[in-house]
Amino acid sequence: MRRFSVARLRRRGLLGSIFAPFRYLWLRAARSPQGARYVAGGFSLGVFWACIPIFILHLPFALVTAYFLRKSRLAATAAVCLSNPLTIPPQYTLTWMVGNAVTSTSRGQDTPPFADVGNLGELMMDLAWSDLGTMLLGGTILGAVLSIPAYFVAFRLVQRRGGRRRAAGQESVPRSAEGGG
Repeated sequence: MRRFSVARLRRRGLLGSIFAPFRYLWLRAARSPQGARYVAGGFSLGVFWACIPIFILHLPFALVTAYFLRKSRLAATAAVCLSNPLTIPPQYTLTWMVGNAVTSTSRGQDTPPFADVGNLGELMMDLAWSDLGTMLLGGTILGAVLSIPAYFVAFRLVQRRGGRRRAAGQESVPRSAEGGG
Protein backbone atom coordinates (compact mmCIF):
# COMPACT_ATOMS: atom_id res chain seq x y z
CA MET A 1 0.00 0.00 0.00
CA ARG A 2 1.35 3.41 -0.95
CA ARG A 3 1.75 5.97 1.72
CA PHE A 4 1.13 9.66 1.32
CA SER A 5 4.30 11.34 0.17
CA VAL A 6 4.90 15.07 0.38
CA ALA A 7 7.67 14.74 -2.21
CA ARG A 8 5.25 13.09 -4.66
CA LEU A 9 2.70 15.85 -4.02
CA ARG A 10 5.33 18.51 -4.71
CA ARG A 11 6.45 16.72 -7.88
CA ARG A 12 2.94 16.23 -9.32
CA GLY A 13 1.17 19.18 -7.76
CA LEU A 14 -2.24 19.04 -6.11
CA LEU A 15 -4.27 18.56 -9.30
CA GLY A 16 -1.77 16.05 -10.65
CA SER A 17 -2.14 14.01 -7.49
CA ILE A 18 -5.92 14.16 -7.55
CA PHE A 19 -6.17 13.13 -11.19
CA ALA A 20 -3.39 10.50 -10.99
CA PRO A 21 -5.85 7.55 -10.84
CA PHE A 22 -7.55 8.83 -14.01
CA ARG A 23 -4.21 9.16 -15.80
CA TYR A 24 -3.03 5.71 -14.75
CA LEU A 25 -6.27 4.01 -15.83
CA TRP A 26 -6.39 5.96 -19.09
CA LEU A 27 -2.83 5.00 -20.06
CA ARG A 28 -3.57 1.33 -19.33
CA ALA A 29 -6.79 1.49 -21.36
CA ALA A 30 -5.07 3.21 -24.28
CA ARG A 31 -2.72 0.22 -24.65
CA SER A 32 -5.65 -2.11 -25.28
CA PRO A 33 -5.18 -4.44 -28.24
CA GLN A 34 -8.93 -4.25 -29.09
CA GLY A 35 -8.52 -0.90 -30.82
CA ALA A 36 -9.48 2.73 -30.59
CA ARG A 37 -13.25 2.23 -31.01
CA TYR A 38 -13.35 -0.18 -28.09
CA VAL A 39 -11.51 2.23 -25.77
CA ALA A 40 -13.33 5.35 -26.98
CA GLY A 41 -16.71 3.68 -26.52
CA GLY A 42 -15.87 2.77 -22.94
CA PHE A 43 -14.59 6.28 -22.24
CA SER A 44 -17.74 7.91 -23.60
CA LEU A 45 -19.89 5.58 -21.48
CA GLY A 46 -17.89 6.58 -18.42
CA VAL A 47 -18.32 10.28 -19.21
CA PHE A 48 -22.06 9.76 -19.59
CA TRP A 49 -22.40 8.07 -16.20
CA ALA A 50 -20.03 10.55 -14.52
CA CYS A 51 -22.36 13.42 -15.50
CA ILE A 52 -25.43 11.88 -13.90
CA PRO A 53 -25.67 12.79 -10.19
CA ILE A 54 -26.19 9.30 -8.80
CA PHE A 55 -23.64 9.88 -6.04
CA ILE A 56 -21.49 6.75 -5.53
CA LEU A 57 -23.16 4.56 -8.16
CA HIS A 58 -21.29 5.98 -11.16
CA LEU A 59 -18.76 3.18 -11.30
CA PRO A 60 -21.12 0.17 -11.05
CA PHE A 61 -23.46 1.56 -13.70
CA ALA A 62 -20.54 2.39 -16.03
CA LEU A 63 -19.00 -1.07 -15.61
CA VAL A 64 -22.27 -2.91 -16.21
CA THR A 65 -23.10 -0.79 -19.26
CA ALA A 66 -19.60 -1.23 -20.71
CA TYR A 67 -19.78 -4.98 -20.12
CA PHE A 68 -23.11 -5.39 -21.92
CA LEU A 69 -22.14 -3.09 -24.79
CA ARG A 70 -18.72 -4.80 -25.03
CA LYS A 71 -16.68 -1.66 -24.56
CA SER A 72 -13.59 -1.02 -22.45
CA ARG A 73 -14.42 -1.25 -18.77
CA LEU A 74 -11.00 0.19 -17.94
CA ALA A 75 -11.64 3.32 -20.02
CA ALA A 76 -15.11 3.65 -18.48
CA THR A 77 -13.53 3.51 -15.03
CA ALA A 78 -11.00 6.17 -16.03
CA ALA A 79 -13.77 8.49 -17.21
CA VAL A 80 -15.78 7.97 -14.02
CA CYS A 81 -12.69 9.09 -12.06
CA LEU A 82 -13.17 12.52 -13.61
CA SER A 83 -16.15 12.96 -11.30
CA ASN A 84 -14.39 13.67 -8.02
CA PRO A 85 -14.84 16.01 -5.04
CA LEU A 86 -13.33 18.92 -6.97
CA THR A 87 -15.65 18.59 -9.95
CA ILE A 88 -18.89 17.70 -8.15
CA PRO A 89 -20.00 21.20 -6.99
CA PRO A 90 -19.87 22.82 -10.46
CA GLN A 91 -21.16 19.63 -12.09
CA TYR A 92 -24.21 19.39 -9.82
CA THR A 93 -24.95 23.07 -10.26
CA LEU A 94 -24.80 22.67 -14.05
CA THR A 95 -27.00 19.57 -14.04
CA TRP A 96 -29.59 21.36 -11.91
CA MET A 97 -29.53 24.39 -14.23
CA VAL A 98 -29.91 22.25 -17.39
CA GLY A 99 -32.68 20.16 -15.86
CA ASN A 100 -34.49 23.26 -14.60
CA ALA A 101 -34.24 24.90 -18.03
CA VAL A 102 -35.69 21.81 -19.74
CA THR A 103 -38.54 21.17 -17.32
CA SER A 104 -39.38 24.88 -17.01
CA THR A 105 -41.17 24.22 -13.74
CA SER A 106 -39.20 26.87 -11.96
CA ARG A 107 -40.89 27.82 -8.76
CA GLY A 108 -38.79 30.93 -8.47
CA GLN A 109 -35.98 28.99 -6.81
CA ASP A 110 -32.37 29.92 -7.20
CA THR A 111 -29.79 27.32 -8.01
CA PRO A 112 -28.95 25.31 -4.89
CA PRO A 113 -25.58 26.41 -3.47
CA PHE A 114 -23.56 23.30 -4.40
CA ALA A 115 -20.37 25.35 -4.34
CA ASP A 116 -20.56 25.45 -0.54
CA VAL A 117 -18.62 22.21 -0.16
CA GLY A 118 -18.96 22.16 3.64
CA ASN A 119 -22.73 21.78 3.41
CA LEU A 120 -22.95 19.56 0.33
CA GLY A 121 -24.14 16.51 2.27
CA GLU A 122 -26.77 18.48 4.17
CA LEU A 123 -27.87 20.24 1.01
CA MET A 124 -28.31 16.96 -0.87
CA MET A 125 -30.42 15.57 1.99
CA ASP A 126 -32.59 18.70 2.04
CA LEU A 127 -33.37 18.69 -1.69
CA ALA A 128 -36.90 17.76 -2.65
CA TRP A 129 -37.60 14.78 -4.91
CA SER A 130 -38.47 17.20 -7.70
CA ASP A 131 -35.02 18.79 -7.41
CA LEU A 132 -33.36 15.38 -7.58
CA GLY A 133 -35.47 14.53 -10.63
CA THR A 134 -34.47 17.84 -12.19
CA MET A 135 -30.80 17.05 -11.54
CA LEU A 136 -31.12 13.53 -12.97
CA LEU A 137 -32.74 14.89 -16.12
CA GLY A 138 -30.11 17.61 -16.45
CA GLY A 139 -27.32 15.10 -15.86
CA THR A 140 -28.73 12.73 -18.47
CA ILE A 141 -28.88 15.51 -21.05
CA LEU A 142 -25.44 16.80 -20.10
CA GLY A 143 -23.99 13.27 -20.19
CA ALA A 144 -25.51 12.56 -23.60
CA VAL A 145 -24.14 15.81 -24.99
CA LEU A 146 -20.65 15.45 -23.48
CA SER A 147 -20.23 11.77 -24.30
CA ILE A 148 -20.24 12.47 -28.05
CA PRO A 149 -17.15 14.73 -28.11
CA ALA A 150 -15.56 12.51 -25.43
CA TYR A 151 -15.80 9.56 -27.84
CA PHE A 152 -14.06 11.41 -30.65
CA VAL A 153 -11.36 12.89 -28.40
CA ALA A 154 -10.61 9.49 -26.86
CA PHE A 155 -10.64 7.84 -30.30
CA ARG A 156 -8.13 10.35 -31.61
CA LEU A 157 -5.88 10.06 -28.55
CA VAL A 158 -5.78 6.27 -28.73
CA GLN A 159 -5.08 6.34 -32.47
CA ARG A 160 -2.27 8.84 -32.00
CA ARG A 161 -0.76 6.81 -29.16
CA GLY A 162 -0.94 3.64 -31.24
CA GLY A 163 0.71 5.37 -34.19
CA ARG A 164 3.59 6.55 -32.05
CA ARG A 165 4.05 3.08 -30.55
CA ARG A 166 4.04 1.47 -34.01
CA ALA A 167 6.55 4.05 -35.28
CA ALA A 168 8.81 3.41 -32.29
CA GLY A 169 8.52 -0.34 -32.88
CA GLN A 170 9.43 -0.02 -36.56
CA GLU A 171 12.33 2.22 -35.67
CA SER A 172 13.77 -0.32 -33.28
CA VAL A 173 13.74 -3.19 -35.78
CA PRO A 174 16.53 -1.83 -38.07
CA ARG A 175 18.70 -1.03 -35.06
CA SER A 176 18.47 -4.58 -33.74
CA ALA A 177 19.15 -5.96 -37.22
CA GLU A 178 22.26 -3.83 -37.55
CA GLY A 179 23.58 -4.87 -34.15
CA GLY A 180 23.10 -8.58 -34.88
CA GLY A 181 24.94 -8.56 -38.26
